[in-house]
Formats: sequence, C-alpha cells, structure tokens
Amino acid sequence: MTYGSVRDLPTMQKLFTELETFRIFSWFAGRQQHQKAAQLRAELDRLVTVVDNFYALMNTKHWIFHDDMNVDDMAEIVANYSGNPDDAEQSLIAWYRKPDQLSSLILRLSWHPAWRARMDLLRTVERDYAEGRYYAAVPILLSLADGFINDIEPSKGRKGLHARNENEVDAWDSVVGHHQGLAQTLHLYQKSFSKLDETEVHEVYRNGILHGMLPNYDNVIVATKCWNLLFAVNDFAKAEKQRKDAEMTPPPPRFQDLLTQVHKTYRFKKAVESFKPYEITNTDPDFEKDLVYQACKELLTALTKRRWGLVPPLLSKISGPPSPKSIKENYKSSFLINFRIIRINHIAASICECEIELTIKDQDYRPTMRWIYERSNGELSIPDFHDGQWRSIFWGASTLVVNPVTAED
Repeated sequence: MTYGSVRDLPTMQKLFTELETFRIFSWFAGRQQHQKAAQLRAELDRLVTVVDNFYALMNTKHWIFHDDMNVDDMAEIVANYSGNPDDAEQSLIAWYRKPDQLSSLILRLSWHPAWRARMDLLRTVERDYAEGRYYAAVPILLSLADGFINDIEPSKGRKGLHARNENEVDAWDSVVGHHQGLAQTLHLYQKSFSKLDETEVHEVYRNGILHGMLPNYDNVIVATKCWNLLFAVNDFAKAEKQRKDAEMTPPPPRFQDLLTQVHKTYRFKKAVESFKPYEITNTDPDFEKDLVYQACKELLTALTKRRWGLVPPLLSKISGPPSPKSIKENYKSSFLINFRIIRINHIAASICECEIELTIKDQDYRPTMRWIYERSNGELSIPDFHDGQWRSIFWGASTLVVNPVTAED
C-alpha cells in the first residue's frame, strides 16, 4: 500500500497516539512536561505538513521526498514557491548542488554492502555531475539504482527497479512510500519509447534514455532527478529492512521508552541542523585540543613509527578497516618520515578535513585527510551525542602522496 499522507505512516500514527496520551497526563506532571509534549506534537505536525506540501507542490515535477532531505530547507522551498513548481524545482536542484551536499548524502549510503561495493563509481559520478557531464552521470546513476535494487533481496530472486511493479516498491513506514512518491514515479521510469524523439526531456525516462530513444537528456534537471531517485531507492531498501525487523519484533516498547527515543531523535536532528562550519589552524591556542587533531596525530605517528597494529582502530568502518599486514604491505615502498598538521576544517557536524604537511622518502607533500565521527558499530554520529570517535576515511599511501610541495611553494 501507499500512504495518502505522512500522518498515515505506522510510526507517525503511533507517535501521535502516544503523544496525545502523554499530553493528557502531562497536566498532572507539571507545566514543563506539558510544554515538552506540546513542542514535540508541534514538530510532528510540522514534519507532516512539510512533506505533504512538498509532494503537493512537486507532484507534476515528480520529485521524491527522502529521509536525508533537510526539513527546514524543504519547508523554505515550499513556503517560497507555493504554486510555482518550476521555480521550486530550480531551488531544489540548487539544494543538491550546494558545496559538500552530495558528498554528505553519498556518505550515508555506506550502511549497505551493496552501496559500499559501488562507492568508487558513485564518487566518479559525483565528479561528473559537479563538472556538468550530465550525459555521463545519468545512465550510470540509472544503472546503479537498478543494480542496488537487484542486490537487496537475492533470496527472492534478483529483480532490478526497471522490472518491478508499483506494488513491489511500496516503501513501508517511509516518506518515499507517499502515494505521490516512489511508486508514482515508477511509471515514468519504465515508460516505453518505440521511436526516436529528439525533444529535450526533463524526466527520468529510464527505458527511453538507456535504449537510445531519447538522446536529448543531457541537462541538470534529469541528472539531479536521478540522484533524487537514487536516495529514494535507498530509503526503500531501509524500509524493507525495517518491515522485516517489525515482523520479528517483540512486544512494542513501553511508552516512556518511545517518548525518550522521540526526544533523542529531535535533539539529534536539531544538533545536526544547527551546526555551523568552522576551521582552526596551528596558530590557534586550542589547536592541539581538537579531537580531530589528536586522532590525526595518533594515526600519522603510528604510520611514521611503522606500528601497523595501532592503525586499524583509527580507520572508518565504512568499508571495513584493513589488517595490519595489508597496511604494512601498502607502505612498504613509502616511508613516512615526519608530518605537521596545519589546518582543521569542520565542514559538517560529523565530517572534518585535515590539511597536513608530510615527508615521504625525500619529497614533501600537502594532502588533505577526511575524517568522520562514528559510533562503535560504524554508524555516523556527532560528538557529544553518542559515544564514538573520529576515524579516517583514507589510509593508503596513495592518499598521502598528493599535492607535492615544489620549490616555488
């Protein structure tokens, strides 16, 4: 089934019911608890309104609201361009094209092995898209969406997105399961074209594009819609996993547990959305107190001293940390002699870049290392919210032997 409104999602119905119960009893718990109940209810109402209004506005343009969209940003688009889907579409494209936006969205795909296996190609498509090579990005994104869907349920027989019907892409308990979401978009994706049409297209006509019937698809609208579809497909896969988990779930949690989780989620989203990027350099007095500085120093010190066993715990679990033996083998012809961390740029709540200077053999380099904040199970988080640590995404010698320092520098 699809959902007529986000309010119809099982989780949302449960939350509204529980919050209404809490609101009634909060009168006996004091003014503060009653205000908290009202605040949480207002947040849920706002989320429902934003998502439903987004679909109402973008229905004719066939965009899908997915979980990784920023609610405040989407609310602004809906408010600013009510009744004007053309301008709303341009604003939404600009949202996807903001610096580091796609990079952050792609990083969140790492939860599934089928995405991790395609990560290098995703990063290549990201560059093609950023540099305007839409003709190259579109067919690859379409193939990646098909391939991912093909891999998520091998026990049920492999079937890509292009071979599924609307009932097979119903996203249980997910915003992409809205009746104007993924299932509705599928009929465009699968539409047949029997003859050549040179008209410029602005929809994700998968069959027409990949079969060469619609050659004029090289534009930012189609390319961005392909990214939008990719992230919606990712939400569908998460929803399928949640559906299976729900079928095996023990009795529902106690009301207090549910309320605590809602409040934690609320605080987490607020913390992420309120983060302001900043950077510090080695001239700042608190530079060495930065946790990323300490993690980066620990990693580079281990590599310098060739203590390979200390390296894996400092590496991201996105693709599985390498063994000490493989790290040793990777660095057998690259000898890290010394290093200096010169700049730390916190570009997002859980993403940071470190600019360093180092010497390998007799050559100086100035690479940039990317770090993310992970929990012990590898899930992306933010400091001061969950127990975790900063871990490096890159570790191989090839990631350090870049940007050689010349005499002119």
